[in-house]
Amino acid sequence: MLNEMRRELSFHSNVTFLYKQAHGNSQKQIGQVRELLNEDIDLLIISPNEPEPLPPIVEETYKKGIPVIVVDRKISTSLYSAYVGGDNYNIGRMAGEYAANLLGGKGSVIEITGLPKSSPAIERRTGFSDALKNYPSIKIAERIDGEWLKEKAEAKLAALPEEQLDVHLVFAHNDRMALGTYQVYKAKMETAMPRVIGVDGLSAKGAGLDLVSGKILTATMLYPTGG
Repeated sequence: MLNEMRRELSFHSNVTFLYKQAHGNSQKQIGQVRELLNEDIDLLIISPNEPEPLPPIVEETYKKGIPVIVVDRKISTSLYSAYVGGDNYNIGRMAGEYAANLLGGKGSVIEITGLPKSSPAIERRTGFSDALKNYPSIKIAERIDGEWLKEKAEAKLAALPEEQLDVHLVFAHNDRMALGTYQVYKAKMETAMPRVIGVDGLSAKGAGLDLVSGKILTATMLYPTGG
């Protein structure tokens, strides 16, 4: 998303783009928005780390007359100008239906979720679970909180005993965690590699589509970044 935003803004030389990264910390993100307000920004684009902690600062920004565009992750307030994002519930549902088809309607699955309180993780998990309700012989054996981070997903997955890793498919909520999954199984398991499904489907080298082409991931669900 960041690269896409920079590419689009490159056509508008009179726009200054200020970027901050909170690294999954809601309180840090609140502080960063306040820093931007102190710089007299004309518009705020925000992807809320979590829906609950951010409304006060977003509402304050909006009430100052500054347009607010919420991207990708939803927020628990209606005081913003626009929302740009994909259908995360449908992403999860499609992943569940695809998984069920791959497994022939039976098998065991590990799901690696994003940050538990973020709206994309909640909606992808709900969609995936709803799709699998039609297949009672498919069981979610483990659900791991990967926090959207490859390293976190790898560490938590690698900490499981081998018998718990012995599943037929892993659904990771993004392609980075899916890549981490592949690497853990490659290093740790002597049994057959499970099918691995990710989300995002970016086209850059080493990103989702490249990983599918290289047969590292079984599939990825395409997700529009909105950049």
